[in-house]
Amino acid sequence: MPKLQRKSEIEGAVIFSEEQRLWDTWIRYFLMVEFLFIFTLVSVLMIQDKANSMADIIFSTVMVFVIGLAGILLIRVFMMDVRVTTKGIYVRYKPIDRKYYFIPQTEIRSWEITKNQMMQSGKNIRKQSATFTMISSRVILIHTSDRKIRIGTNRTSEFSDAISRMQLLHKQQY
Repeated sequence: MPKLQRKSEIEGAVIFSEEQRLWDTWIRYFLMVEFLFIFTLVSVLMIQDKANSMADIIFSTVMVFVIGLAGILLIRVFMMDVRVTTKGIYVRYKPIDRKYYFIPQTEIRSWEITKNQMMQSGKNIRKQSATFTMISSRVILIHTSDRKIRIGTNRTSEFSDAISRMQLLHKQQY
């Protein structure tokens, strides 16, 4: 069973492009509440302990603030980048993946729009299947010769149409 191909550059003309971010409304509120809770907890514990100097209190408070801010910035920057070109489908998670996972157009046997049964986000690559999703309820299930690949999208009909156009362009070339 061959591994999914990795490519650093996109080849072919782009037919469909989507960037999905994890910065949903409920995540924003959750992070703010969590940050305020931890900030308050550390501040109260540090102030109540008489053995701590003012420098220790300030250092701990600043560290909690920096770690919370770093977590918020990471979730703000994190995104799934999906591109359908005339050569195939490219998927990557920015800024973690520098290279795209590539599904060549010639390997795609069929595809369908389905519900995301797992309701999870992230990537999961196994021998028989691969999953690339953010928080989405619909996925495009792509059947290749050796595996099933699920790609989450918020624009399922446009994604499906782009795969159809990609296949049509390939047939016209050959």
